Amino acid sequence: MSNGSNFKLDNDIWEWIENGKEYFKSELIKEINKEHILYGIEVKEIARREDCDDVLFLLLDGSNRYAVVHLTWSGKSEDSKNYPRTRLYDTLGEVIKNEY
Repeated sequence: MSNGSNFKLDNDIWEWIENGKEYFKSELIKEINKEHILYGIEVKEIARREDCDDVLFLLLDGSNRYAVVHLTWSGKSEDSKNYPRTRLYDTLGEVIKNEY
């Protein structure tokens, strides 16, 4: 799969999100509370894993970092700042190295 850039997903468990419906972003916004690391940061959904609930987001805060978030699908704000579980990466290369 490819998103039109020089980057390709060679791992079939990740699927590009290209529909623009922001379905996963909407769930993320529901789940994070004011203490969560992503609270108040605009994001763009990039890809999702087909074998679990992990979603790759690009942070639109000017840092160009990435977040892999394990959504809980609770449909509500989580009680803990640690949920949904989130792993931050400075580059797409770090995402590929650690998540693929």
